[in-house]
Amino acid sequence: MIDLFGVRCQASETRVESTTEVGPHGEPVETYAADEPWAPATGASFDAAVKEVACGEMEPNQAPFASVRAWIDAGRP
Repeated sequence: MIDLFGVRCQASETRVESTTEVGPHGEPVETYAADEPWAPATGASFDAAVKEVACGEMEPNQAPFASVRAWIDAGRP
């Protein structure tokens, strides 16, 4: 599954906009609207980290990985 997040930087809110099912070979199969309410992105939550990256408050501290497989092989740092 791949989740597409929406972020309101000024309000410090996030939500999942849609979820996409992924097939066995990594291809998108079907996308569903999540229809979630906006929620505060607080504390050390995953949503807070998404907001920090999306709003430019935090920059990655390393080069991006060439693929998800490369990231997994690196131990998911």
